[in-house]
Amino acid sequence: MENKNTFGSFLSLKRKEKNLTQKDLADKLYVTESAVSKWERDKSHPDIQLIAQISEILGVSEHELITASVDEERINEKKQAKKWRRVATTYDLFFYISYSVSLLTCFIVNLAVSGTLSWFFIVFSALLFSFTLTNLSKFVKNCKLLIISLSALATLSLLLLTCCIFLNGKWFIVVEISIIFSFVCIFLPIYISRYNFPQIIKKNSAVFCLIIDFLLLLALLAICNLYVMGNWFFTVAVPLSFYCVTLPLFFIIVLRYAIKISKWMKTAICLIFSSLFCAFLQPVVVNVVKNNIDETMTNYAVNLFDWSEMYLSGNVIAVIYISLLFIGICFAIIDVIKYFQSKKSV
Repeated sequence: MENKNTFGSFLSLKRKEKNLTQKDLADKLYVTESAVSKWERDKSHPDIQLIAQISEILGVSEHELITASVDEERINEKKQAKKWRRVATTYDLFFYISYSVSLLTCFIVNLAVSGTLSWFFIVFSALLFSFTLTNLSKFVKNCKLLIISLSALATLSLLLLTCCIFLNGKWFIVVEISIIFSFVCIFLPIYISRYNFPQIIKKNSAVFCLIIDFLLLLALLAICNLYVMGNWFFTVAVPLSFYCVTLPLFFIIVLRYAIKISKWMKTAICLIFSSLFCAFLQPVVVNVVKNNIDETMTNYAVNLFDWSEMYLSGNVIAVIYISLLFIGICFAIIDVIKYFQSKKSV
């Protein structure tokens, strides 16, 4: 903030910067020239109703005019905003021109070489997908995250469908379900937290998201099973999926709904359960796969007194399980100690 001595000197300075005479300013304000002269000599001050008009004519803010000082911070902010608008406009023009040139070039080349439009639609779909990521936000005012993310999903699906048709492939459904599964895993929790969902879903968002993710995973496995014409969906995929989902479900129940349990004990319970879960996971997987797909599949042998190549993998996995169990027990002991200390202090 650059301070000026008086209101009159500041008014005179800004008038001269605009190349206005006292008469010019007086005419714009519909006052006499002598009135402007008195203002600049600090003999009198303009009516409060004229402040906004004077500020507009001199190109200063009302605050600057009243305080007789230049607000450097405001000027810098305006310069930065103008610079940013220039950058943003250049950014948009770059992509608009690039997309237009690319489309026109591919349109002409595809017609000239093939005599018809074929792979041009792949280029068109790809550019449409790029547009949603780079420029669509300019046209969206409300619910930007929702609209842009769904638009990106739709245009990506269109691109994959176009490629699948062009290549005479049969893989679109598998890839599409995979993308939807990934999309829901990432964005569904964000949607629930930011947008208007029923209160029961908001309160139980973790369980709701886990159920939706699990159903989509089963759908993906079912589609993959049909695609490879396998018979392992009900015998292998379903039981293993139900077994694996118990771990995150257990975490959610303990961390979200076990309100009366301390953080130390919650950590201990989760670590101990993880150790037991992982210890039983391998035998379960081996048993299911061995009985339905590969009879030769064997479990990793464990012998902590022998670290040769035969037992190395099994021993490493066993050490991880034991470490989780040990750390979990340590957290439980700490919680018990803290409990008795609190009882003594009371």
